[in-house]
Amino acid sequence: MASSIFTKKYIFFLIVILSVSTFTTQAFLSKGFLKGNSDSIDEQIDRALGYSINGNHAQSVRLLTPLAEKGVDRAKLYLGVAYYHGNGVNRNTKKAQELFFELQKTHYEPGIVNTYLNLIGSIAQK
Repeated sequence: MASSIFTKKYIFFLIVILSVSTFTTQAFLSKGFLKGNSDSIDEQIDRALGYSINGNHAQSVRLLTPLAEKGVDRAKLYLGVAYYHGNGVNRNTKKAQELFFELQKTHYEPGIVNTYLNLIGSIAQK
């Protein structure tokens, strides 16, 4: 009989611990505390792309710039494209080229990066 009381207390204790743990985890997730940085960065970049698609290129650039300055390759790519085309900023192929060279060093999206570098090179040759 003593062992069944111990077992019931043990099971009750486990249920309480698991419930508190689950509740705490859900609370943190709902507030965004346990989200990885890449999720929130991806969300910010996706929001920036949404602005760009809707024609609000300046807002897109405002979101991408600090991320690119922090070294986020995906933000650098889209910011480089914005500078190349002059979307949301004055067209600046030198700034675009700098961003694309940084991406080339990290081997990020080499097809896109090299295509833009070749386009910039063909502009410089004219």
